Amino acid sequence: MARGRPLAVSVVSVLALGLACGLGSFDLVAYQEAEAEHAAMVAGLHGIHAELMVVDGIETERCPDGAIAVHFDERRALEAVPAMVGSLQTVEHAFLAHLSHGVRSPDEPWSWMRSGWTGGFDGVFLEPEIEDPESTMGRLERSAAAANSRDRIQGMKDERYLGVLVAERASLPVVDRDDYRGGVFVGWLVVYDLQGFERLCQVRVRASSGDDADFSAGLLSRDLQQAVQHDFESKVELAVEDSLGVISDELRAPVLTGF
Repeated sequence: MARGRPLAVSVVSVLALGLACGLGSFDLVAYQEAEAEHAAMVAGLHGIHAELMVVDGIETERCPDGAIAVHFDERRALEAVPAMVGSLQTVEHAFLAHLSHGVRSPDEPWSWMRSGWTGGFDGVFLEPEIEDPESTMGRLERSAAAANSRDRIQGMKDERYLGVLVAERASLPVVDRDDYRGGVFVGWLVVYDLQGFERLCQVRVRASSGDDADFSAGLLSRDLQQAVQHDFESKVELAVEDSLGVISDELRAPVLTGF
């Protein structure tokens, strides 16, 4: 009986055979479909961003009856509070400028307004920088990028509803030794359906930290600025929830990423 080859050689041979048999195959049609979906999402987000560059003259408007496709909220089911709700994600309007061009956004002071998929948006779009796209490794990278893009964009469509927070007047709270200025957000929450990029409804949002800020978090964090910021974020979140109730009985207010 012939003696077998070393295990290491056998593993290498298997890997080589796997690559030769299709592990490194590249589905051009699937990649082109992913590119098309990517381009459609970029165009849709770009359209939303451009449309909201000017909000003068818009008025509060309820979401049309039947416009919100509802689904069962599993989290509330676990809490024994069944509810039929639509899933709303939020993002600040300025962030859409980055999304609409398919580039990564810098860390910005209002990033806590993002919820759900918008809070971790990096990597959603196809990665264009592949050193040798026609090599075996390049084809694998392109296939992986296409699959990743399609999965994430489908997730965005499944979540479906995007609430864009458009500021008319906004400033973060500031604390120093000689001064305290409360935070202010005055603007709009405009709701879109990502399956058709259609505007559904909008409502006024007003929030301020004012003179009654809750500084209790500062006792634990030992950071008064952080405590004041957290208090302001909480007030904005509550304002979004209250305002959303004015225009829809079906959309559930998001938990902002700052919490």
